[in-house]
Amino acid sequence: MFMSEAWVLIAVTPVLYLLAGSTRGGLRLLMLAFMFMVIADGLLSYVLTRSIRASAKLPTTIDLGSSPGIEVEIDWPLRAPVVAHFTEGLSSAKSSGPACGDGVIPASGVQRGVVNEVTLTIAAGAFLGLIGFVSESVMTPAEPILVLPPARPHPDVIADIDRLATPDDAELIGVRPYRPGDRPGDVHWPSVARTPEIMVRERAPAPPTPPPLTVLVAGSGADAESFDDRLAIARFAIEYAWTLGMQVTLVTHTSRDDAVTNAPLTGPADLHRSLATAIPGPRPATRDDEALLDVDGLDLAQTSVGRQIHGP
Repeated sequence: MFMSEAWVLIAVTPVLYLLAGSTRGGLRLLMLAFMFMVIADGLLSYVLTRSIRASAKLPTTIDLGSSPGIEVEIDWPLRAPVVAHFTEGLSSAKSSGPACGDGVIPASGVQRGVVNEVTLTIAAGAFLGLIGFVSESVMTPAEPILVLPPARPHPDVIADIDRLATPDDAELIGVRPYRPGDRPGDVHWPSVARTPEIMVRERAPAPPTPPPLTVLVAGSGADAESFDDRLAIARFAIEYAWTLGMQVTLVTHTSRDDAVTNAPLTGPADLHRSLATAIPGPRPATRDDEALLDVDGLDLAQTSVGRQIHGP
């Protein structure tokens, strides 16, 4: 495949030939020499560019909006400058790659989903650089690359999960000075009125095993951007609940088998696969006796939307 500059030289070469045929002496020889150099450089570029070999250490996950540096190794006989960038599967700006050896190319995901192949496009020239060619290297990662929505914090989700992990009706055993991380709802205002120090209610320790949580993201009728936003909140909620030792089930439709996922998540890898393959669909049925975080009920345009965990 030719670089754009090559087409210009190819178009100019016949003109030089005609001019060379209509002139005499040294100028004609000069034009013929230049034409010979162009042709020779083009042939060398074509042959040597076909020998370029590239490999990359591809990640297993990429968050949308991020551009992690991907290590790329380019191997070819010459150490002439090259320009490399990802054009399929992942995207990146054109950047100077290594003439031969290791380099790093920042790349990003095109859209949420599963990437099974990526294409690295390398533009290179030969000795003179008059003509260059483009080589494409298709890479298949050992594991599919999962492009995920980044975790999006939501203050109401934090408050509701905290409330679920430590119920409001936990036994009250006294008051104590405020410590960073205490819930605003636990401030004991009568004590604050009597003392200059902020006092909070002290409750009995939470149960050793917090109740399980179900996170629902159906996204019926949602566009791709809105659905990704809801998945980003769901990811944050699940990862935050895990820090509190909670067992979490993500309920959503998946493109893997056109079914509804409705089983406890086994870990980050299971969560990442579910997020990458989730698709909008009708709201599935849920049980009344489970603690449910309904992400579809959140108003994404507001920062405070009220309580969204219900039951059990």
